[in-house]
Amino acid sequence: NYVYSYGLDLTKTFSDKKGHYENVQFKLYNASDAYYVVAEPSETEDGVYYVTGKTTDETKATTFIPNAETGKILVNGTEADEYQLTEVATDDGYNLLKDQIVVDITATDRDVIASVAGVTGMDAEAAAEIVKNYHGGIYDENGNLVTNQLDELLQVAAGAPNSEVVNGRTIGKTDLYVGAIKPASATVDKKDAAMTEDNAKVLLTVNNTKGFLLPQTGGKGLYLVTIIGVVAVAGGCYLVTRKRELHINLKQK
Repeated sequence: NYVYSYGLDLTKTFSDKKGHYENVQFKLYNASDAYYVVAEPSETEDGVYYVTGKTTDETKATTFIPNAETGKILVNGTEADEYQLTEVATDDGYNLLKDQIVVDITATDRDVIASVAGVTGMDAEAAAEIVKNYHGGIYDENGNLVTNQLDELLQVAAGAPNSEVVNGRTIGKTDLYVGAIKPASATVDKKDAAMTEDNAKVLLTVNNTKGFLLPQTGGKGLYLVTIIGVVAVAGGCYLVTRKRELHINLKQK
């Protein structure tokens, strides 16, 4: 079996380079299979996580926190699926990332064809079906033909002598075929994304800008905006009135 796993290599940044990475938090949701990612943090390095399971309960999902020194988050062991990365907390004074980041990973692929064994008693029809499934011939990983197509299998089926005997039954066998690797690929928000050299992790950067934060609806924040608006309108009316008075005075003179 060939087993491939993937992950995220995330770098957290701040627009003024003064934010504290340890105050940032992310959640990771697998949109393909509808679950939140559960992972265990590394015992030796902050910001490094290893996927251990899944949950449909957001409160039980792992909260990913960057390394306090480097701002890095490394998530190891994800599946090749579509994920939604959500920033749920950031440092004071910085804008929280508004939208989810959609990361879509396409799996590594390669052709693997099991070895073929023919035993005494295999009829011509069964042998023909084997060759048919292998597009007329069976090749090894170097592209060399390892079976003489149908003739060889028919000889084995007819009980022709063979060099390998298992439990008294004649075996005609071909090698396992392993094709070339088709590397994994990924997109971030539907744009092609770079991956690490081993095509295991998606590279991405999340930046928070420092600036004015709009208050939530209601409460003191709403009152503050209302007061500022009233003052601005009053100031504008005063300027218009003063200009009108000045214009009238000049006209009278």
